[in-house]
Amino acid sequence: MPRKSQKAKLILDEKQKEQLNKISQSRKSLIREVQRANILLRYAEGIPITGIEKMIQVSRPGRFLYVHTPKYGSWLNLVETLFGKMARTFLKHIRVNSKQELKERILLGIKEINDSPVVHRWKKRETL
Repeated sequence: MPRKSQKAKLILDEKQKEQLNKISQSRKSLIREVQRANILLRYAEGIPITGIEKMIQVSRPGRFLYVHTPKYGSWLNLVETLFGKMARTFLKHIRVNSKQELKERILLGIKEINDSPVVHRWKKRETL
């Protein structure tokens, strides 16, 4: 049984509890209404929200998938390499008069990079 909550209790009178019990046991009510009634009844008993989630199973397990991407082999390295190449080549020592001119210069440089693609070789570097 989950521990008691430290938050303020929800105080329900007998009529309200009876009505919520009726909804929570109903087969004709919407699922959302039944879940809300169950949540309110459990919260009035002083059970914390996380405990209610587990009891009523309203949380969505498996919603997020954790994928580990190592620092030495991530897509971020490719992006950093691309920005470094841009800064060293076609963006080095430039002066532009407008945002549009800068955009055109960047797009032209990206087109030049795409015209002669280089396969990226992953290299793991050991830290000292």
